[in-house]
Amino acid sequence: MTTASAAPSQSTGTFEHLIVTDPGILGQIREVYASTYYRAEDAEFLKTPSGQGDLDFNAFVRYNQSVRHALPWVNRVFPLRGKSVLEVGCGTGSSTAAFAQVASQVHTCDVDTRGLETARERLRLLNIDNVTIDPVGAPAFFDIASKYRARFDVVLLFAVLEHQTLDERLATLRRSWEMLEPGGILVVIETPNRLVYFDSHTMQQPFWGMIEPQMLLRCRPMLNTPRSAMVMDSILAGPADQHEIALTRWGRGISFHDVDMAIPPAERTVVADGYEREILDLFAVTYDERLLQAYIAERRLDVSPAFARSVLCFIMKKDGGTGTAPHRNFSPLVGSAAELKSLRDNVPNLSPQEIQRWLDHMIQHGTGYNYGAMG
Repeated sequence: MTTASAAPSQSTGTFEHLIVTDPGILGQIREVYASTYYRAEDAEFLKTPSGQGDLDFNAFVRYNQSVRHALPWVNRVFPLRGKSVLEVGCGTGSSTAAFAQVASQVHTCDVDTRGLETARERLRLLNIDNVTIDPVGAPAFFDIASKYRARFDVVLLFAVLEHQTLDERLATLRRSWEMLEPGGILVVIETPNRLVYFDSHTMQQPFWGMIEPQMLLRCRPMLNTPRSAMVMDSILAGPADQHEIALTRWGRGISFHDVDMAIPPAERTVVADGYEREILDLFAVTYDERLLQAYIAERRLDVSPAFARSVLCFIMKKDGGTGTAPHRNFSPLVGSAAELKSLRDNVPNLSPQEIQRWLDHMIQHGTGYNYGAMG
């Protein structure tokens, strides 16, 4: 049994005790999702390994990720006990259930009502009763949320912004910021970055985020992976005047431009930028990110390191820009295969601490330099 005020484990400092292992509970969540989310035409998909993987992911994998990564990451920066959380887009309730077991209350919503039965069943099975769910999307949700509280300590946008139109996204960011208490935090998790070369979120194709929607819709003959073909076929099967919005709903990346346009930089501090260990364990640094880091460093751009990640995960504090942001020193160089080979060949001669120091240096600087000379 879980409660709505679970504290981190005193022995480990994690929330591992919130992981659900009861096969009965997991089976019930899985069954509700399978019977309420999918349409009749999805029957064959559910028989495939991909379909079964989707069931598992939405039944317990995403919840486990929230408990093991998102929850301790946020809680370390901003202790959640006794705090109010406004979550935009709950999906099947994975992040909702995780955060509700630590925060005092969570008010959430989702425009896709097919997942709400799973969310409600998850909360019921875990004995969580400090959550409200409204079947509506953002930005309309903010007017409803204001009836619960005028201000919130935390606004959580978990895998949300990439599914919104530009107007929806800017309005969501602005209203989220307005509804934060002074000193509160805006948390963005798992939103793809349009500035990297490869779209790992939706189409599994290079350069996808850089191409205008009308061009993308004509690219079906060029798609050569089952995932990208399936997504595009689904989009093109709908009415022609809805193709662009359908493309958006599947997911399109954002960048620092969206955030800067909606939230004045002078009003905020990025207090966590996605290079913290909790997030790196979930999203390892990619080559695309190293290239973007190198470009930002070479051009000396005034861009937070948070926006050099392939998957954007950052926490902004509403502090009038007076806080302290993590310091990352990016190099205009990019770590090479030769450097990695050098590390591999010398592993027998290095202590675990030296290896970790070398890799940490690559994460922060883009290159390992001379690991033997590092202090």
